[in-house]
Amino acid sequence: MKKHQTIIRIMMAAVVMFGVQTTANAQFGKLLKKAKESLNVQIGSSDSDESSTSSTSFSGSHPKKLKDLDPEIFIYQPADAPENALFYSPFNEKVQQWYRKVNETTLFASTLEGLTVWNLTEFEDWQSPKGVRQIPVLEYAISSLYSYFMLHPNEVDGYRCLVRAELEMTKGRTCLFPYEKRGGNWYEVYPKSNSELRRVTMNDGREIYMQETNQARTERWGRLHTKIINMVPNLVSYETIKKSMQATIAEMKAAEKAGLIVDAFFLLRELTEMEGEIQADRYYENRKADADEFQDVIDDFKTYSSKFAGWRLQALTEISGTAEMPKEAAVSADIKSQATQQAKAKFGAKFVKAIVVESDWHVYTDPNNFNRTDHRSMDVDVITKDGDQYYVSHQMLWQNYQAGSWGSYDMRQKSPGQQKVNYK
Repeated sequence: MKKHQTIIRIMMAAVVMFGVQTTANAQFGKLLKKAKESLNVQIGSSDSDESSTSSTSFSGSHPKKLKDLDPEIFIYQPADAPENALFYSPFNEKVQQWYRKVNETTLFASTLEGLTVWNLTEFEDWQSPKGVRQIPVLEYAISSLYSYFMLHPNEVDGYRCLVRAELEMTKGRTCLFPYEKRGGNWYEVYPKSNSELRRVTMNDGREIYMQETNQARTERWGRLHTKIINMVPNLVSYETIKKSMQATIAEMKAAEKAGLIVDAFFLLRELTEMEGEIQADRYYENRKADADEFQDVIDDFKTYSSKFAGWRLQALTEISGTAEMPKEAAVSADIKSQATQQAKAKFGAKFVKAIVVESDWHVYTDPNNFNRTDHRSMDVDVITKDGDQYYVSHQMLWQNYQAGSWGSYDMRQKSPGQQKVNYK
């Protein structure tokens, strides 16, 4: 799969599932069902032993039942046990809600600048053979999506699960580091070897006991990725990808019509992955034969691809919600002046006001050498105006430490995107 070869390159990039958490999303669920039915595409079942969307037969072998999955990769065993069901059920509502949250979190993370702590430290209890352990919720998405694809590789739902899993795995490798705060500094506390696995108290008071080290997880996911690379060329047909694009386009159009731009944006990300695969060299003859029949799908994609940047910004803003006016902290006149100068330089004509919201610097040490100071930062909320709407962008006034002294001032993004603000 040509796209698979670029998976490391997009690791830090910022897929919506069909979860229904709000009235708006419940409405969207109905729209998706209608869109699929209009294409004669069935909605996926959580029963991994049944086909949800048939396609043409294709060569190649693959696991046929959950018990056939490799237990060294899909470690939540036995796979058919009730307590492990969520690891193999991509269409389960709870899994979809977690997946939606993962997407929103990693969309935020892709906008951050500099050495900023951003982690998917949302955990769920799992009853392992050795006792209760805490599992990052991303595991549910990765395991359920990839396992469903392996059982249904040449079906529309199976292929779409693969696309979503690819998008999530690229981020998951970099998002699973718990940190705890000691004084003003953050320290990585993820055990580095199996012998160091232990219960850890997080900075917010949570206690976690991880099932495996980050290295073990990374290696396990690497083995899974290798299996996928070897499976796709023999198991996914050109026709399946075409049908997957058609189904995704129909859902994206339904989302746009309903005003659900966040959903539309995540679906457009899926389409971008699919379009890259449909252009792969191994499908060259199919492309020539089906050029006229399938050109409308490519044209549709190209029309919507131009909306990517605008939808992404709108998605960030909508997910962020509306903030209250930030409160100014007591700082020196020099700090105020530096914050204003840096904010004006960064935001230009949209700049309204820089509000320093902390009184003290946060000093950070080098993560590889705790005896060496790396940088310091202070939180600044910057008010901007675009049209008639005011926004707040959460920034940091930043100084690196070099040769025994603090360097020049800089302003870096602390949290993603911007929020609407009740400016006063």
